[in-house]
Amino acid sequence: PIFIQDVSLSGANIEVIDEFPFFSYLLSDLHPHLLGMPFVLLALALSLHLFTSPNIYLNKTRRIMDWFKDETFWLSALVLGSLGFINTWDFPIYVGLFCLVQAYRRYQDEGWNVGLLWDFLKNGLVLGIAGFFLYMPFYLGFDSQAGGILPSLEFMTRGVHFWVMFAALLVPVLAYSIHVFIQDFDRNSFYKAQKIVLISLLVLFLVSILYGWLLLSLQQLGPSLAGSSNAAISAIGAKLSLAGSAFAGVHENGPASEILRQAILRRVTMPGTWLTLGLLMILVLTVLIRRPQSVLHTEDNHEKPADGAARIEGFVLILVLFGALLTLFPEYFYLRDQFGWRMNTIFKFYFQSWILWGIAAAAGSVILEQMLRGWRLAIFHVVWILFFLAGLAYPAVMLGDKTNGFAMSEWTLDGNAYFEKYYPGDYAAINWLQQAPLGVTTEAVGGSYTEYARVSTRSGQPSVLGWPGHESQWRGGGEEMGSRYGDIQLLYETKDWIEASRILESYNVRYVYIGNLERSTYQVALEKFDQMLSVVYRNGEVTIYEVPGVEVTNQK
Repeated sequence: PIFIQDVSLSGANIEVIDEFPFFSYLLSDLHPHLLGMPFVLLALALSLHLFTSPNIYLNKTRRIMDWFKDETFWLSALVLGSLGFINTWDFPIYVGLFCLVQAYRRYQDEGWNVGLLWDFLKNGLVLGIAGFFLYMPFYLGFDSQAGGILPSLEFMTRGVHFWVMFAALLVPVLAYSIHVFIQDFDRNSFYKAQKIVLISLLVLFLVSILYGWLLLSLQQLGPSLAGSSNAAISAIGAKLSLAGSAFAGVHENGPASEILRQAILRRVTMPGTWLTLGLLMILVLTVLIRRPQSVLHTEDNHEKPADGAARIEGFVLILVLFGALLTLFPEYFYLRDQFGWRMNTIFKFYFQSWILWGIAAAAGSVILEQMLRGWRLAIFHVVWILFFLAGLAYPAVMLGDKTNGFAMSEWTLDGNAYFEKYYPGDYAAINWLQQAPLGVTTEAVGGSYTEYARVSTRSGQPSVLGWPGHESQWRGGGEEMGSRYGDIQLLYETKDWIEASRILESYNVRYVYIGNLERSTYQVALEKFDQMLSVVYRNGEVTIYEVPGVEVTNQK
């Protein structure tokens, strides 16, 4: 689905990934963010246990060495550390949530002090190192494409898009936050929350603008340093010049003044997202600051100390706050990766916010159902049902589309059934390849999430190149891919057998696959294959040639 799109200086739409859990399950693509969901929920359960337990190991009165003797600590490190190799982005996110929960526990007991910040950082460092250590074999061969943090200048999420994305969760979350805000309102806490949120928004915005100005300035600074007679300074200048040019390229190489002007103008004229998040954080922080001791309100609005079960109210608020922080970050910064813009940061951070706000919305709805009375409860029911039904629009429509109207006669667990129905020639040829001796196979190369790479995917035979976009993404760039894309096209289209033979030999190719997709993708020159290779399989749509003399080192 495409709810969110960034808009370049020229007005062109720029793709942003904005998946949410139902879409991911419907797509049935076992990406890391989907595989990590059960472990994310387990990490949340551990955070809840930490929040509601009377005694916790992350305690200032205990030495760090004492933590290592506690099995709960190692369980936490094991669960949180697992996120590092399942879905790397989740590791720091949920270590951060875990440590925020612990810091708030201390705040409830002691009130505010600077030591809470040190506690938060110390706990995060210790848990991070322990989680890293437990999965050391993975990290020994790990190579990340992450390249630091960059400012998101003119790219921002418009309020209407943000609400379309999150409205089904935001409505109950806001309703719950407003209810506890009114119930626990305290003028001093409200002013403190306003101050914290406004200063945070201003600092994020100013740092983003200044950082962007600095990076754009490298286009002028870099070349001047590169011209230095000092070799070291010259090398630094060349790198700075490349960095500045790359960042400017994301912004269509527009003038720095126009990029910065648009970064300011768009946030002033389209403030929906940051205003929504700012209001939500003020509501939540007012209540969290108000409760230096965990309390619970009775029906007659008197306070009593909260037991472990009652602490759930504060935990829900922390989930709301943390989800807001995750969605706020990409408004000003993003993690640089192969894509070069904030596409993946929106994807990863918004997806986790869906999980956090989904749990908070469910818990908050139940709490409101129990606490509201009369007309307030009636209004909440009407609004909740309307947005709940609106949220079900996508599942209702797409489930019907995906299942062909729930046509029971076509239901099957065979993931290749559709392929057999719509591509019978390819299906038969690939079945033959599944039984054939192992060998590198060539096939047409093209875009991700298409029928390209269909042969190697279904036959198990290795291919020269899969989806180039994914190959580049998962291998940290196109260096390893080299000239394979062009070589495959040249192999199919050249009429020169010597040139074709060189490519076949270079990649140790055993099978050349030619079906309808190859014919539509390339101007296939069949003569050279017919003259120089033997046909080992043929049907009405597909011909498979075998290259003689290719050594097979192992069998399937």
